[in-house]
Amino acid sequence: MDVDDILTKYSKDEDQQSTEQTKEAPIENKPEKKEFVRKKPSQWKLIKDIKKDDVRVRVVGIITSVDKEAGIITIDDGDSITIISTPEQVKDLEVGKKISVIGLVVPFSENIELRAEVISDWNKIDMVLYKKFMELMRGEGNV
Repeated sequence: MDVDDILTKYSKDEDQQSTEQTKEAPIENKPEKKEFVRKKPSQWKLIKDIKKDDVRVRVVGIITSVDKEAGIITIDDGDSITIISTPEQVKDLEVGKKISVIGLVVPFSENIELRAEVISDWNKIDMVLYKKFMELMRGEGNV
């Protein structure tokens, strides 16, 4: 047996082994089926109107305190509420800034807190018009 015969035989053995391995362990390319769960929509609320049985709410207010290390802020729209967040979400927030928060209602002792999902800048929003909007949403205002 010369070198060419050995290389040919070796090559055929490798091809046969790789074919056998492929037969033994078929590759599945089926994507994993994931179920999509839709979140309950947030409700526009004034802080004073948030109830312990609310699930997701959206509030707008002015920041009155910020703890950047703990990720906790307090906002005020005439009443105040504590917002639990992450340090990453509150790193650019400052006292006096207007923000909108969408969050989950967390009953806490006698108070209510929000666990923030989304915090957005509302500094360019006219708060008088926002209050009028909220009155109309609640059915209290005149058009």
